[in-house]
Amino acid sequence: MILSLYVKNFVLIDELTLDFQNGFSAFSGETGAGKSLFIDAISILCGAKVSPSFIQKGAQKAVLEMCVEVHKKHPSLQKLAEAEIEVEDHSFIISKTFTQEGKSTTKVNSRNVTAAFLRDLMSDVIDIHSQHDSQYLLNPKSHLGLLDNFVQDDDLTSSVRTAYKDYKQKQQELDTLLEKEFNQEDLDFFMFQLDEINALDASENEIEELENYQKDMMAFERVSKALNEAMQAIDTSSYENIYEATKALDELEQEALVKIKEEMLNAYYLIDEQKDALHAYANSLEYDEEKLNQVQERLFQIQKIVRKHGHTFKDVLLKKEELVSKIELFSDRDAAIALKQQEIEQLYKEFYKHASKLSEKRKQRAKELEKEIQVQLEDLYLPNAKFEITFTNQDSVHGIDGVEFYISMNKGESLRPLTKVISGGELSRLMLGLKVIFTKLQHIETIIFDEIDTGVSGKVAYAIGQKMKELAKVTQVFSITHLAPVAAHADAHYLVRKEEVNDHTSTSIVSLSYDERIRELAMISTNSLSDKALDAAKELLDSCEESHG
Repeated sequence: MILSLYVKNFVLIDELTLDFQNGFSAFSGETGAGKSLFIDAISILCGAKVSPSFIQKGAQKAVLEMCVEVHKKHPSLQKLAEAEIEVEDHSFIISKTFTQEGKSTTKVNSRNVTAAFLRDLMSDVIDIHSQHDSQYLLNPKSHLGLLDNFVQDDDLTSSVRTAYKDYKQKQQELDTLLEKEFNQEDLDFFMFQLDEINALDASENEIEELENYQKDMMAFERVSKALNEAMQAIDTSSYENIYEATKALDELEQEALVKIKEEMLNAYYLIDEQKDALHAYANSLEYDEEKLNQVQERLFQIQKIVRKHGHTFKDVLLKKEELVSKIELFSDRDAAIALKQQEIEQLYKEFYKHASKLSEKRKQRAKELEKEIQVQLEDLYLPNAKFEITFTNQDSVHGIDGVEFYISMNKGESLRPLTKVISGGELSRLMLGLKVIFTKLQHIETIIFDEIDTGVSGKVAYAIGQKMKELAKVTQVFSITHLAPVAAHADAHYLVRKEEVNDHTSTSIVSLSYDERIRELAMISTNSLSDKALDAAKELLDSCEESHG
């Protein structure tokens, strides 16, 4: 959720700080007051493009900042961790500064990030929905994922994904096998490379031992000098006097002195033991130039083969496996092809077993989802709308199903893909109903509706307000609205207003009190502050608050 928003020198906004709570917040104001600026600022902080035209006239730069909080398992936190951006209490701060010269900086928790990273980071955090938007719900590629979120069987979908990848990997191996036919020259070259690796007869343990020995010998002079200095210091010291001091305390029985004596004795014996250990280590050191030369020559030969086949010794081992496989293939290509085909058949059976189980579960849950969406549509006064989830056969990493949402908005009308629904008002209500269900499955923390209630009124407007209030139980909701029945359902109401002072025009956004809300609702409804209009506005606000407890 958005905890706070700071805007400075942004178009008509001089400087603005807003703090938000969870729940449903409505934003209203006269046409041209600058409500779209609020959306623009948040969009830019989600990675939208920016230009100097957004900078207030007379200013050199604009500054935008937003503090966002997500739940502890939100995918954005994993993205931040992978980028090594530290986060405290599941919240982070996004800032954007841009100048008249076209320069801009984007930061997350004071770390510079790219616009592409920011867009990816915020894709699951904030969803901005206008009347004609075409985001994830209108994208057929998202429909299968949405259904799987509703199915909620991660283990089964993971099993399908793994089985499909194993099957495709083996299929690619067969395709490569069928495309290649080796000649005698190829075989001779493969044998030469394999003999070269086998002749090396190296192992990772041997390499580690050789490198450690070389490291010790290269540091011999420095280590030897330090050891001699340390031994001279301790040999010429008078630490033996510590022992004599303890003897002087032998006859004393005070508890504190007995403890001091014991600690002094421990210190003496420890120093004496470490002195012997230091001498023993120094005596064990031996600089063998001949052996060092042999070690370096052996490492050179190993590194020569490593560079030839990759970057690490593991690459050499992988190359060896590849060469053995190619040589075996040359010896009996037909048998190798037959074996691959058998393996592919078995792997596909395994994939199809898991995918069929998932498909059956999807189709069962799809019926439940259709019923839930139908309820939402009826609540939003779309009684003739019919929603259906269609399935097609399509093998992929996601299983054997292709999924797309279909809808008809009127009686007798054929079902069509969701993307073909073009009526603005009906589409807005349809999308609102869908988002009540899917937002909680998509990890969305804040959803912003930008005047999606345009073209509706009366009971439909009231129903839209109710639905937004319902959605606010699972996510933070912002709504830019011109309708009193929508704004009256909100937990908080903000007024966007434009002021002109001394030839300077500025936009401000203020939170309204209870009495101020009544006045604003009256103006929205009737453009009047008569007693009748105020009484009607109060009755609307009170009834909405009572209906939500």
